[in-house]
Amino acid sequence: MPSVTQDFRFALRLWRQRPGFTAVALLSLALGIGANTSIFSLMDALMLRSLPVKHPEQLMLFGSGRTSGVMDDFPQRSSELYSEPFLKTVREKNDVFSGIAALESMPENVHARFAGANAELEPMHIRLVSGNYFALLGVGPALGRVLAESDDQKPGGNPVIVMSYRFWQRRFSKDAGVLGRAITFNGTALTVIGVAAREFSGTVVEESPDFWIPLSAEPLVRGQNSILQHAGDHWLYIIGRMKPGVTLAQAVGDSADTGGDHAGGGGVF
Repeated sequence: MPSVTQDFRFALRLWRQRPGFTAVALLSLALGIGANTSIFSLMDALMLRSLPVKHPEQLMLFGSGRTSGVMDDFPQRSSELYSEPFLKTVREKNDVFSGIAALESMPENVHARFAGANAELEPMHIRLVSGNYFALLGVGPALGRVLAESDDQKPGGNPVIVMSYRFWQRRFSKDAGVLGRAITFNGTALTVIGVAAREFSGTVVEESPDFWIPLSAEPLVRGQNSILQHAGDHWLYIIGRMKPGVTLAQAVGDSADTGGDHAGGGGVF
């Protein structure tokens, strides 16, 4: 604090000595920040609305989607990231969404093995998602099946994985024999149950995961560093599909009423 106070006093002295220059600098910064924010918001909305999913105009992202990582539950200040308990609450207590899904907020770059413990480690990009993620978006499989709610019930209970079309094409030359193959993360094998539709590459702009894994399999991927061991941690993005006839204002108001202080109502796909 003494250092911050000294810096503040120094800045005030400079401002008094050169008020004109300071005013121009502050105005430039304000205009620049405002313009960048507006451009980002516009591009974000346009790109997300063009997702190859069922009725993207009905999808609503809680918060802005610009924060990622893990936050603990004290103080409960996050309107960008959400906890599993909040996900459960908003699913049970809302009148405007026909469905609500979640995905891990931060990308996971991992190394895993195909074909056993002696195989070479390969870099892969994964996203942890709720079991109803594909169903909510209206995205089906190109091969096999996508994740279902039954795959996402008990932590570590159903070690399955869905491969992206792009990875399937690049790594396996679209070999249908990929179904049933095992991928080993942290010594645990996850079984490939399907390949996502060709046009689908996820719900995060400029990102294309190689695999989608159920949230319940998170302990298998992270091992002792599992986030699911800390139920109050905020680490999820939440997507809601508005019921036909529901307006954005109604959806935002309902999510805020349901979640209290840490419901962020805002970004829309």
